[in-house]
Amino acid sequence: MSRRSGCLSRRRFLRGTGLASLVILGGCRRDSFQLQPEALPPPLLASEQAGSTSDPMQFSKRERSARTIFGGHDTPNPGGSKDVQQFVSDLEALGMGTAVCIDPSSRLVAALDQAGIRLIVRLVQEHNVFNERNVMWTLNKLDGVPGVTIQAFNEPNIEGIAISPEDHVRRHFMSAARVILPRVAPFGGTLFLTPLAPYAKFQAMDELDAYRQMLVALNDEITLDEQWMWSHIRIGVHAYSYYLGDNRIWGRIQKLSAIAEEMTGRSLPLEITEAGLNIDWPNQYTDEQILVETIAMLQSPIPPSLTGTVRSFCLWVTANYAQRDAWHQDLGRDQQELQTELDKFETAALRRLDGVTPTYLAIKDQAAAVVPQGVLGSRAH
Repeated sequence: MSRRSGCLSRRRFLRGTGLASLVILGGCRRDSFQLQPEALPPPLLASEQAGSTSDPMQFSKRERSARTIFGGHDTPNPGGSKDVQQFVSDLEALGMGTAVCIDPSSRLVAALDQAGIRLIVRLVQEHNVFNERNVMWTLNKLDGVPGVTIQAFNEPNIEGIAISPEDHVRRHFMSAARVILPRVAPFGGTLFLTPLAPYAKFQAMDELDAYRQMLVALNDEITLDEQWMWSHIRIGVHAYSYYLGDNRIWGRIQKLSAIAEEMTGRSLPLEITEAGLNIDWPNQYTDEQILVETIAMLQSPIPPSLTGTVRSFCLWVTANYAQRDAWHQDLGRDQQELQTELDKFETAALRRLDGVTPTYLAIKDQAAAVVPQGVLGSRAH
């Protein structure tokens, strides 16, 4: 199995279908104001806001597993799920307290906020190149939304323009940070350092070495006047298993956390925005294999060194065709390669056109027993 191709497909699909053009249709607005470090409170998780009962730390160490910080990735296309109520209902049924959405519609943003489900927003940045107009298109839908987290870029070690890890941070990530953080930080919002594709080289550099270089560049680029940003930066992580029984996920995340502290002198929160059994195995996996591997992953204990550091574990993907318009289910003869990738997404989906999968049902059955009622998916407003 090619690990590289496994990660490529998710990004290549988003880029290749041309859906990024959807975010260039509207006008943009940018507030101009100078944030002072003392004016900014520490970023709040939804679970940390006053009156909330959704604090994952209420679980004992024995109970701390991926399941206690569970979330889900929305259908992987800009705008998010077409049936907003169904998506929110699925999140609640599965005990998911976090949702990752690509350029979500205003209706989806409002529905998640009303349901008390924390929102992580992926921006559409074609070729992983900073485009302020695209950024502002999405940010304008998030004005005043509390505790929102932004992921500006995705897996630059396998997609986008040829660029070094340092230059990705200097030219693109920091350009995005200087636009995004002044808009979301006053409401407890945060920004992810770009997630890397697991184990893939970055311009011939091993993943972890490239990750170190990204953090070195981030340290160098944040000026004295911008030190307040550190309170609003988190590490975005993708965490896939690449074969049945792959148990490397938490060891790799421990390394990512330790390197971040070593390079920055700070214990930066980590969030897993994509996780699950890699869907690009040449012969695909059966529903039974997906079920067994997914449940094992969710039951895996979080290492004590990561307790309080890893804030979410979001499974790829809650739905694919079942949450896409009909025209976006069949791409036509000229898009056969992308159609094949889209079909693989369907294999991973928890909800399909013909109904929910055995994995969905198993997770739903466990939700009440593993996550006490009212612990996840509840937020004070």
